[in-house]
Amino acid sequence: MEAQGYIEVAFGLLGEQAVRLITQAGIQELSCNYEARESRCVLFVDTGAGPMRGAGIQLDGRRVEAAIRMLAASAGKAIEREAPFLNLVLPNGARFSACLPPASDGPTFSIRLHWRAVRPLTDFVEAPWQLAVIDEAIRRRDNIVAVGGTSAGKTTLLNALIARLIELYPDERLGIIEDEPELRIDASNAIRRIARGAADLRRHVREMLRMRPDRIIVGEVRGHEALDLLKAWNTGHSGGFTTTHANSAQAALLRLESLMQEAGVPPNPRLIAESVNLLIFVSRRPEGARRIAEIARVEGRAPDGGYRIRRIAEGESYA
Repeated sequence: MEAQGYIEVAFGLLGEQAVRLITQAGIQELSCNYEARESRCVLFVDTGAGPMRGAGIQLDGRRVEAAIRMLAASAGKAIEREAPFLNLVLPNGARFSACLPPASDGPTFSIRLHWRAVRPLTDFVEAPWQLAVIDEAIRRRDNIVAVGGTSAGKTTLLNALIARLIELYPDERLGIIEDEPELRIDASNAIRRIARGAADLRRHVREMLRMRPDRIIVGEVRGHEALDLLKAWNTGHSGGFTTTHANSAQAALLRLESLMQEAGVPPNPRLIAESVNLLIFVSRRPEGARRIAEIARVEGRAPDGGYRIRRIAEGESYA
């Protein structure tokens, strides 16, 4: 059976109501929780306005588990009992993550749906001066890290940053590296790489240097690839973008230190301070809107061995 055939069987098992939510505009996340007493799964939705709410849809647990296994087959994956997890991207670009027993009490999944169209950078800024700061950083070929917590909008912001870059410099050659194809790139000259098996993010960063990109963009750094990306940014491949998970702009630098250790080397604050120029912290407000909460410039090392970080405010010069 072809991949699309497995997906159609999976969607048939989930039912028309659930599938409608996956494709419905305005839904940002669809979550399936298992209720052991009733052997059923209950769906919750996040519309971006307030907390998650029940969708009023209940599914048989056995059908949900069968659907998850069909989706795994569509991607050529097998769900092992020792690690019964599944992560993949659906044809509409949504991120699908699931877990089966015995690692959970029943079948559960979460589907994070990306915006159908790339949102402009103006949707994220609080005031025009923030856009001017980001534009200046792009023009100066500064390396930019988008920072935020879970569901803060890091990938959506990264898409907006790339769209702005293409608007300002449409002829630049972009090297795009992701673990899953989530970025929407409308560039005339872009090289796209997807991490698979031994061709992990770290290997892709090193190989991308041979392709002569003007800028290197990594969807998210969450492991030892951070070391190779920082080295690339610091050795003639400036002007890149990435995202990382942290609870503040300053915490992102400590996060990079810990990721470097995963590569088997001690933290190198000097390399980080020389490679990262601008931190953009994005957060989700209680009503669901994603907005830039902080923009900070990294200005080198501090006398105490930490980082000199200047939080940019309205009216301040970026330089």
